[in-house]
Order: sequence, then structure tokens, then C-alpha cells
Amino acid sequence: PDGYADYRREIEASAMHQWVERGRVAEGRGDWPAALRAYEQALSYPLTDRQRHDLDLARASVLLRWGEDDLAAGHPRAAFDRAAQALDLLPPDAANRRPLQALQDEALRVGTRVVAFVPFGASEDVRRQTRRDFLAEFNDVLLVDYWTQPPLFIAPFDPIALRRELRRRDVDPGRLSDRMAAQLGRDLGADFVVVGEIPEITREEGDRREEIREARTRGRGVTDTTYVIERYDLELEAEVRFALVDPGSRRVVHRGRRTARVEDRFERGRYDGDPNRLLLDRDALRYFDREALREQEHALENALIDELADRVAEAVFEAVLERIP
Repeated sequence: PDGYADYRREIEASAMHQWVERGRVAEGRGDWPAALRAYEQALSYPLTDRQRHDLDLARASVLLRWGEDDLAAGHPRAAFDRAAQALDLLPPDAANRRPLQALQDEALRVGTRVVAFVPFGASEDVRRQTRRDFLAEFNDVLLVDYWTQPPLFIAPFDPIALRRELRRRDVDPGRLSDRMAAQLGRDLGADFVVVGEIPEITREEGDRREEIREARTRGRGVTDTTYVIERYDLELEAEVRFALVDPGSRRVVHRGRRTARVEDRFERGRYDGDPNRLLLDRDALRYFDREALREQEHALENALIDELADRVAEAVFEAVLERIP
């Protein structure tokens, strides 16, 4: 009917203004969730650019005050996140970004926890089953890729100073008890100490297939013979157990474990005699290249290290952040 479009616009404009008014009333009583919901509801109606801009400012103001309350209540991470939400609503050059950035700075100052990441240890069984630098490589990956690049609100204690202190105390990091970790943290002034160990690693070969090939021996007494090509999957699985120690209470506030599994397809030759006596072409010789086989196994161990470090770091960071509201 004639005039329907104008009538609909008036109804929508009236509904929008009602939601805006509800938001202002909620703001007045400090009900930030209700105020934010009201302003967001107003956004669902047709708006001019100016109206949308004003609603963005209103939402940013609510989030700022909500974040200030969070910080006052001892919830710095929540305050930081409110400010981040508000900053997303404002243009990069807006003057009212400054109080939000100041809120984030203060939240980080108040909420950041210093964590001493002690190098992890390994059981004797793990040390026997892996190459000599396996544990050192695992700790290096943790240090370089994770501990020195933690999420916000986690600050690593200087790793060089930490290792120097461990040497001074003549302590094997992998055998640091919970009680010793707590005392170490108190002496260093750390808020938390992380200790851990790789207690177990398993190596399993599966899906084995064998192919018999004919060959001839070289040198004197040439004979016809056979050798076997073994094709198999090699699976490595390792577990890490860790503890988060609170030096203040001298207690373990969290224990966790993570596992990782990697696998690859391998090929190797098997011959009952000396494989060097076999007359083989270059393609067949690779099945008896022990160095190449070790390199492939090392690559698989490196993949395990990367996967395990990633899972452990994620779990450790999560455990720390859970204790920062």
C-alpha cells in the first residue's frame, strides 16, 4: 500500500532508538553486559553512517568501563580482552584509543607472571632408545620456539641465568623435585616454575612387506643368490609429563601430560652374508645404505620432537594462563 515503506522506516527507527535508550539506562546503572547487548541490538536496524559511528563509540565506551571494572576486580586478562574488543571498533587514528591502550598496558603490568622454564629431563630408557642429542634438541626447540615467545601475560625468566643457577646448585634439571623447584622459584623471584620429563618412548614397526630379489656376488667364486627388501612403517610415540609449581605456596598447582606420535615408511635391505659382496646397481645399493637409513630415522625423531614440543608448550601455557583471570 501507499506509504508502507515510510511507515516501516518509522517503525524501525523507533525500535532502534528504544534499544539505544535501553543501552544508556543500563550504562547508568553500570550493567555493562546489558548495555552492550542493547547497543548491538540497535545495530540490527537500518542505520546512517553517523548512527553506526555513534553506536561504535558507545560500545567502545561500555567496553572500556567494563574493562576498568575487571581490572579493579583483579581480572587483568579479561580487562585486556575488553579493551581489544573496543579497539576493534575504532579507527586507527581515533583519540579515544589512548585510554584503551593505557588499560591494556596496565593489565599487562599487573597480570604478567614470570615463569622459570626448567629444561626437561628423560628417563634412562628414553636416553637409551634415542640418539645422544635427542633430549638437548627437544629442550632447544622448546626454548627457541616457545619459552622465549610466550603468549601475553607470560614472561620467561632469563634462561641463561636459570641454567647458570642450576649449574651453581649442581642440580640435574631433569631430576629436580617439586620441592626443589619451589625453592628455586622463590630464590629467583619467579611466579611459577615448570619442570618435566620424557618418561617413555616407543618404537614400533608395522605393515611389514618383504620382496625377494635375485642377485649375483662379486669377486671370486661368483654365485647366484637372493636378498630381501623390507618395507615397513616405523612409528615413534613419546609422552611428556610436566608440573607447574607455585613457589609462593610451595605446591604443584597443575600436573599434565601430552603425547605425540609420528610415523614414516622405510625400506631396507637384508642379506644373510656380507652385502658388500653383492653385485648391485645404484638403485639397489640404497637399500643397504645404513647412513641414509639413520638420517631418515633422525628426521622422524626430529618430527617427533617438533610435535611433542608444540603439544607440551600449548598445555603449559594454558595451565599458566588459567591462573591469571
